[in-house]
Amino acid sequence: MNFSSLNDRSSSNSSNSSNSSNSSKSLTSLGSLSSLKDQELLNQTKSLVAQERQLLTQVLHHLREVERRKLFSDLGYPSLFEYAVQELKYSEGQAGRRIQAMRLLKELPELEAKIESGALSLSNICQAQSFFREKEKGRRLNPEIGAQLQIQNRVEEALAQPPGAPKISTQEKLEVLQSLENCSAREGQKRLLQLEPALVRPKERERVIAENLTQVSFLVPEELKQKLEEVRSLLGHKAVNLGWAELIGLMAELSLESLRIKKFGKKGAKEMEGVQQMRAGEAKLAQASQAERVRVKEVKLGKAKTKKIPCGGAPAEVSVGAPTPTLELARGAEAKLEKNRLRKRAPRAVSRVVKREVWLRDQGRCKKCGIRRRLEWDHIHPVALGGSSEVENLRLLCRPCNQREAVKAFGVEKILNSVRARVSTL
Repeated sequence: MNFSSLNDRSSSNSSNSSNSSNSSKSLTSLGSLSSLKDQELLNQTKSLVAQERQLLTQVLHHLREVERRKLFSDLGYPSLFEYAVQELKYSEGQAGRRIQAMRLLKELPELEAKIESGALSLSNICQAQSFFREKEKGRRLNPEIGAQLQIQNRVEEALAQPPGAPKISTQEKLEVLQSLENCSAREGQKRLLQLEPALVRPKERERVIAENLTQVSFLVPEELKQKLEEVRSLLGHKAVNLGWAELIGLMAELSLESLRIKKFGKKGAKEMEGVQQMRAGEAKLAQASQAERVRVKEVKLGKAKTKKIPCGGAPAEVSVGAPTPTLELARGAEAKLEKNRLRKRAPRAVSRVVKREVWLRDQGRCKKCGIRRRLEWDHIHPVALGGSSEVENLRLLCRPCNQREAVKAFGVEKILNSVRARVSTL
């Protein structure tokens, strides 16, 4: 007797029975709905929608706590948005609207009742939050007044408001939100446009076209366009026929050179450029044939030319590129001097040499989530607990991942208290 066939039959029978039970349940629920009277069906639907809104506010509170603890960093996500899209399976639009609403709800708890009642939709809250952000930028950067006057205005605003106070008053925000109640998204956009026509504009967007191509769309103010045209003019004939993307790429190369010197010094910038060229060469070799890679490797290992270098009066054969005793002594002396400098400095201070080594080792990326933005040098063993500022105890982390590590080491309340104390000194 074939027992496997019996097992297959029994499993198929059980699966069929489970499927039939599920389908019978769905049919029963459909049957129960079809048997409802019109008013009962309407009442139940309204009740379910009210429950859905209550669940929405709970989701917003949970997202706020996840962001407060920076828990998304433990899962390898660089931001709450990536966590909501990748882990919670929201679409990008759904994730963005919920995060915007959560942050505005954090500032204005009065909105919770508006959300639960349905008076304010997530779309209008999201539009209002973008409106407030743009308006604050407009207050900080007004092209009609000089830079010195702008700085003076900022100082006066900071002195007039308590630490951490919003740039736009709570009353102003509530009035704007009140004008958006019971409006569709399109009606809300029209009302915001009436309030500040210059502020309601399309957002910057990124869309991946291919593996190595991303389409970026954004609005360019006339002042910035004039600056770009001036750069094109200063670059001379080689920039005449460049497109915008090529022009920005050329500007990025020029900026990288000066920024590397500013961050790591001239010597460090040259070393970084050399390392990057070496890595680019290695990437090309990886694409070459196996025979070519073997040939190059053999040349590197021992088939290079040698030259005679006098050492203590006697000739000695040393491979080209190999470190000489004098060079080794110089490096050792430099490392010793660097350690002595670090001992005299504050324990948290990180020298340019150490920063450069950590940056090259971590390839300019966050060690946890891999992004390149908002990078900071993090002490693996905290300085407050006796950690040093040497290469082995440092790594690159983005700000959210760095904050999460601090929360894990010291607790969320202590970190929040230290941030409040720092803000109060500004």
